[in-house]
Amino acid sequence: MNRFAAIIALLACWSATAATLPQVPEAGSRLGDLDKSSFKCRTIESLADCRREGLAADRIAEESVRTIVLFYRDGVLVRSVFTFTEQHFEELVGRLTEQLGTPESGSEGLKASMGGVFQNRYYVWKLNGRVWFVEQYFERVATSGLWVMDEVEFAALQAERESVRFRGARDL
Repeated sequence: MNRFAAIIALLACWSATAATLPQVPEAGSRLGDLDKSSFKCRTIESLADCRREGLAADRIAEESVRTIVLFYRDGVLVRSVFTFTEQHFEELVGRLTEQLGTPESGSEGLKASMGGVFQNRYYVWKLNGRVWFVEQYFERVATSGLWVMDEVEFAALQAERESVRFRGARDL
């Protein structure tokens, strides 16, 4: 009975959090179905990224979403990223921890444009085949990111990041 209760609690937690995601296409949807009037897209090789600014209603764990970035591989949605103001990183992680449970955590070295290396803290939740990956710095030092994808795609993301490390750090 305890196992059943734990599964129900996990599903309730996932459902409650999933309901807080802004309206974006489901993983596996096609790039051709995306509303191009609100998303601006660019393609490099087989990966396309489509972006739009966050709307007032776009909130996750009570934080305003600054930008939504959707990644399509060969025309199929594989990753969604929601960006936030970095100054609210701790609050975002705290609220996600309340909703999703205790995450795995770590840090990685990032190289700044001036050559210095600093630490990018991150947290990972794995629930029902989905991965929620929050990193302190996404594309800029003023922006944090929440990635949502499946476990296979998360492994691919980690492999991509590992391939561009130089002396233990990657470019921001």
